Amino acid sequence: MGISTTANMETEDCVAITPSGELIMSLQRETLERLEGNFSISVRSPKGDKSVIKIDLKSANAKTQIKNTTLAVDLTLRWIPPGNEYSNGKVSACSIAKYLREHCQLLVENVPAGCRKIVRTDEPVPRMNSANLFAEDRRQTLGTHDELLEYIGMIALDCQTKPTEYLSSYRLDDADRDTETMSIFHGHGMITTDEIERLILRVTTLLSESMTIPWVGLHVQGFSNLPLSSAIRGDCGIYSNYDRGYTMIITNLNLLFSKCFGCHM
Repeated sequence: MGISTTANMETEDCVAITPSGELIMSLQRETLERLEGNFSISVRSPKGDKSVIKIDLKSANAKTQIKNTTLAVDLTLRWIPPGNEYSNGKVSACSIAKYLREHCQLLVENVPAGCRKIVRTDEPVPRMNSANLFAEDRRQTLGTHDELLEYIGMIALDCQTKPTEYLSSYRLDDADRDTETMSIFHGHGMITTDEIERLILRVTTLLSESMTIPWVGLHVQGFSNLPLSSAIRGDCGIYSNYDRGYTMIITNLNLLFSKCFGCHM
């Protein structure tokens, strides 16, 4: 899988390779005019400035759909071995990088995925009923669903949640808050939906076995320049960058989920 590293969709060509083996390209009009091959356009922006082309790289005629064309893009790739090749050690990311350097004459830089841990002490955490996130709060002492999800989003953005004299601080005035020690893990890189699903299953297992961790918050932020092959969102993902992501709170019994999508103006 892969995606254009820093390209702006409004002014540059953007390319993505999905885990299922599809090549999706959002191309400027000038780039499209240079293309040769038996390709078809999935969707076009209203003014015709950008067009999206989708090619199944696993199909037998993939090479004939685009040929004799050079596209210059910076692409961040992640190699995911098929099947159980992680344990067998058949193909590694270093081998892929070496192949691209020697046989495709590409400039390749190895970029390791990373994760950092932050521990916050005396963190004011909105009070919630971790045994049942959907129970009725008659005394109105618990955080609402929107407040809880917003709180997780603020934590993911490293925002200050303790009251300070700065305007950038965040505060929940309505719900009671407990002071806790919180561990925050920030990961970056390309993650598949299958990996997210496995992570959720592992978290629910951890919560069912733990007596000290009542819940876990998770926020996943998508890439803003990933080309979309349909126009259901207007120009988003075709002509302009966009925001998309989802936030959830997980307990051993419940999952509270919120999804967001919005165009850059």
